[in-house]
Amino acid sequence: KKKNIIVHGLIVGESKSAAYLKDLQGKINHLCLQQDITFLGYRSDVYEIISVSDIVFSISSIPESFGRTVIESIKLGTPVIGYNYGGVGEQLSMIFPEGLVNFKVKKSLYKKTINFIKKKPKVNQTNLFKLVDMQKNTLKIYRLLSKRNCYES
Repeated sequence: KKKNIIVHGLIVGESKSAAYLKDLQGKINHLCLQQDITFLGYRSDVYEIISVSDIVFSISSIPESFGRTVIESIKLGTPVIGYNYGGVGEQLSMIFPEGLVNFKVKKSLYKKTINFIKKKPKVNQTNLFKLVDMQKNTLKIYRLLSKRNCYES
């Protein structure tokens, strides 16, 4: 807003913590951003939201082992900015390293966002993390673990 860049943030999903949501809304109110951020809650049309977004952020303060947000966004050609840790960091380092920022370094996050707004980066298609491959690999691990448990019993 200080740079007169017109943006609108969408927060998709639900929080199980009422205190977290209240804290977040308090920060938004304190910064006078009520007109610039919309809480969408649970949505079944996340795919469509991602496809019309200019940037998707994956900046949870708790590292995820593996999430679909990064992969689905990249597959749709939407740039992702995410913290360089956990599954998000691993995925981005493999398929879109230009979207990585250091954990909780606000200045880095801000600069990367401004750069992406000024010049949207090209998102290359990838064959990594195909759903069918991930399903096969997951089943392979389950089979391996179930065989081990049978022999160990």
